[in-house]
Amino acid sequence: MTSESSNCVGQGICGGAAQIALAALLSLLCTAAPADDVVLSCLHDQPPEAALLTHALQPWADEVAVESGGTLRIAWKASSGAELWRAFDVGEAPCLLAPPEPGKWDAALLGLPFIAPPSSERASRGGWDAMASGILPLDPTLQPLAVVVEAPLPLLAIGAAPPMPQAMSGATVAVPNAPSGVPLEALGVRVQVTPPAEAARRLSSGAVDFAVLPRALAPPGLVEVALDTDRALAGRPLVLGVARAWLEVLTPAQRASLMAGNPRRLSARAGRALDRAEDVARASAPSGSVLWPEAQMTRLRDAGAAAQRNAAAALPDGRARLSALRAALDEAEAR
Repeated sequence: MTSESSNCVGQGICGGAAQIALAALLSLLCTAAPADDVVLSCLHDQPPEAALLTHALQPWADEVAVESGGTLRIAWKASSGAELWRAFDVGEAPCLLAPPEPGKWDAALLGLPFIAPPSSERASRGGWDAMASGILPLDPTLQPLAVVVEAPLPLLAIGAAPPMPQAMSGATVAVPNAPSGVPLEALGVRVQVTPPAEAARRLSSGAVDFAVLPRALAPPGLVEVALDTDRALAGRPLVLGVARAWLEVLTPAQRASLMAGNPRRLSARAGRALDRAEDVARASAPSGSVLWPEAQMTRLRDAGAAAQRNAAAALPDGRARLSALRAALDEAEAR
């Protein structure tokens, strides 16, 4: 084994990764000499037109290419949401944009109902602060580049007239694939867990009656079921990160260009792009809306509070972590 390979092994994935994953990653990493031009392949589950990619992450990738003098380029590669962490583990790509996964990124608390503020920018900035302070632990083999929270995610329906929430009992609702889910079961609905882009497709085709997804991804003719709350019904946390072992093949200048955007600033920038996309979608495609009756809203709040308690009880120091997360989000919102 060469000294370069030994160095890669020393910095490689350990613990949860299988030997085949390590071998695949080393093959990917150690074949490129540090002086060569490098392409960083990054997995994600966003649709091609997603604002997060087109208005935040691709412009950042372009800046990385400029900062590195064209020697480091980022190539986005679409994948299934359920496959992102598995594909990363087996070395299909050294970078990913992915939702929480137990043992990889323990950020389920950030996706709980009525936790994220109704602004992706503030939620993303607070989410980064919470992760950086250890509240939302990340696999130490992954170097984080940003935290993004897709929030708020309103409840939307297709229809010529606003549907009444009382009629939701027995309806089918597609919700984002955050581990915590959304406490809509309290209203007697059937929940399908799926990424937002797939939820939009199912809503458009009539496969589901309602969907929790960004307005920017919603099909035309939608109706919003508005919630009387200062917190999002659902937020979908995402972490952008690169394998630390992969960084070893880069020159110092290339590594500096990758981190030049400042992770906290990139988190806020990505969230801001999502907020702007939501504003545009709201203004350009006016839709009907209906407010939840107070009795239904009370049931939903109670279900959300129960989901928070249950999630905290299932984690070591869960109550303290949830309290610290709320504080981090409140501080980010106050700035």
